[in-house]
Amino acid sequence: MNASMTRYSLWAVVLSICLMLSFIAISYPVPTISIAAVFMFGTILLASLKITKGELYERSIRILLAITIIQQSVVISGVNISFSDVYLIAAFIGLIILNPKIAKLPKAYLTFSMSYIAYCLMSFAWSSNPSESIVPFVQYVEFMFIGVIVFYNMRTSEHITKAIKWYVYSSALLGIIAVLMAFKQGYSGPLYILGFHKNALGAVVGNAIPMIIGLRLMKGKSKLLLVCLALCTLTLFLSQSRGAMIGSVVGVCCLFILVGKSRKVISFIISGAVALYLFVTFFAPSYIEKLTRFDSSSSAYSRVIIYNDVIRKIKEHVWLGGGLGTYQIWIPQINFRQDDPNNVFLLNLVEIGVIGLVLFVLLCLYIFNAALRNKKLFKYNKEYLILSAICFSGFISQLSHIQVDVSWLRGTGLFTFGCVGMMLALRRIPRNSESTKDASV
Repeated sequence: MNASMTRYSLWAVVLSICLMLSFIAISYPVPTISIAAVFMFGTILLASLKITKGELYERSIRILLAITIIQQSVVISGVNISFSDVYLIAAFIGLIILNPKIAKLPKAYLTFSMSYIAYCLMSFAWSSNPSESIVPFVQYVEFMFIGVIVFYNMRTSEHITKAIKWYVYSSALLGIIAVLMAFKQGYSGPLYILGFHKNALGAVVGNAIPMIIGLRLMKGKSKLLLVCLALCTLTLFLSQSRGAMIGSVVGVCCLFILVGKSRKVISFIISGAVALYLFVTFFAPSYIEKLTRFDSSSSAYSRVIIYNDVIRKIKEHVWLGGGLGTYQIWIPQINFRQDDPNNVFLLNLVEIGVIGLVLFVLLCLYIFNAALRNKKLFKYNKEYLILSAICFSGFISQLSHIQVDVSWLRGTGLFTFGCVGMMLALRRIPRNSESTKDASV
């Protein structure tokens, strides 16, 4: 009883600190990096509650998934390094030290991912500026190989569930800050907080929405999860990120289809439309007009210029591309520079050509097929079926988002393939035989 009271007291203290930080963040010009540092300290403090040596690695992975919401980075010797970069390497080293029997990735995933990574490395040979290729190459190795290995080595379905919850709660905390800041400033347009671009903010909370709905399907009608859902939905609307909205809708629809509840897709779309109507009616009467703005200074219009530019450059190097990391565009009318065509498939095509695009598509098709195979494999196991669907919904939500926005940010890239690692891990994690026979969705 005393141990239980102590644990709840510690949770109450941590929650109070989180709320205090939320108010500090909206009241004072605190650097984003300071907030990120405090967030890391808070998650480490949470991880230390009742920790045992055997759970050290699993707790670290929960922190890692939660930290992917922090997409900002610091420049060290001219190189941008994010918190998730540092923590991923630490987790990988911890995996090697604490778990000598590292689970090997499925051969098919290893074949597709390493083929894509190897071809990206080959593109250095014909790149107009090989030094520009180093950073994206390292990122791809982090996301698609190291990150997947780290999350694939989670030992139980309970640990995967807790990792997803940590991501959801962290997203909701960011949502609290966003909502408070919107009311403090007087909401009048896209929301930018703590150094988050509106699309980065939208990605964090948008990817959390299908995960929250999946957890509610698995764990029942949790009031806390309902609050998280409301916060993330409101923050998504406030961000005005069209790509994040599309991704979230696709993620939820895929979630329902994979758990055998296709009829809920219609009710979800209706509920979303009602929520948007209420938001527009009571909070932002001019919201739809701003969301659909298409004048020469809007982000939507800039995409037309970017797409025309990238198509022209693709024609110059159709088969091999111009080299990894070499795409750049400058739009002087709006003083805008970017190294991404706002579409992950166009990015592959312009930088590593048709061959690289085919390899990336094959990797995605393998992941889609793995999700469908899990649906069949876990047909009579409710917990594993829903967990697999949650992980895939996180992946497909972000993949859908980056068809109209910048492709690989450090945090979201690791989140995307971390979800793949957890989805694949469910196949090797032992399942309760009674649950497998009797559970159904």
